[in-house]
Parts: sequence; structure tokens; C-alpha cells
Amino acid sequence: MPLRELHLFHALGLGLLVTASTAATAAEGDPPPKAFADVIACRSIADTQERLACFDATVAELEGATDSKTVVVLSGEEVKETRRGLFGLSLPRIGLFKGDNDDEESLKEITSTITKLSGGTGQWVVTLDDGSVWEQTDGAFTKRPAVGQTIVIKRAAFGSYMGRINNGAAFRVKRRS
Repeated sequence: MPLRELHLFHALGLGLLVTASTAATAAEGDPPPKAFADVIACRSIADTQERLACFDATVAELEGATDSKTVVVLSGEEVKETRRGLFGLSLPRIGLFKGDNDDEESLKEITSTITKLSGGTGQWVVTLDDGSVWEQTDGAFTKRPAVGQTIVIKRAAFGSYMGRINNGAAFRVKRRS
């Protein structure tokens, strides 16, 4: 997927999630969206025919809500992949990607492969295999990085990030896109 399309895909996906206020409130501990709660409520109907009719009606309503993007359903794996794709970007704190134990689940580092390299003169700009672009912000790295090398980017103090290529010396980086 070309880089521009990948960024559009991530932005569109995030936009759908942000606009789905029902998903945001559910992530923060509020009741689930009405369309989902209605389906769950059908389980309490004792009569088999009435319960089936209830399920048929509410599932159709839930399907319409997902088609219109008022309810967005993501698997745990999709949430993890989205969090990984957003690593290093400054975003507002919203409850969309929080888990029950967010401190344990928060992404502290990524490992990737360099697919493109630019810069020179001590201020390298690297593009990773996920399409993200990272820029060196200090002059600490002296060896020339190469396409195909492995880079690990870790969260550091005060919202900064440190990069390390092939277990070499760490250097400060920031995400461009």
C-alpha cells in the first residue's frame, strides 16, 4: 500500500473511531451503545418466539448502526495494530484504546525495519516498514544507517523517544508522520 494511502487509511480509521462517540463512552466504562444493549436485553425474554423476534429486530438495528458507522466494532488485535500505527504521534487522550490494565498494555516501544533513508550530516530521517517517518533530533548517531536494518524506538522521558539501530548507540528521534 503506498505511503499516502496508508496515512489516509490510518487517519480515516481514527476519524471513524473518534466520531463514534458510543465507542468512546463504552471504553470509559459507560453503558454500551443502545443498539448493542438492545440485543443483550433480548436474552431475558422467556418466550422462544418473542426472543427470536427480538433478536431479529435488534440485530438488524445493530447491523444498520455498524453500516452507518455510529457503532464501530474492533477486535483486540485491530486495536493493538492501530495503537502501534499511532505510536509516536501526539493525540488527545481519549478512552478509545484503553484496556482494563492500560499501564501494562500501553505500547512502550516498537521494532521495525528501515525501508527508506534520507538526511545525512548527522540528522537522519528514516521511514519504517509501517510507513511512519522518524527524524533524528540530536547528533549522537555517528554510523550511517542502512535500508534493511532493524530499529527499535522506545518511549523516553517527558514525551520524547529514543531510537537504536542494530543495538547501536541510542539517539533522540521524533515522529514526523
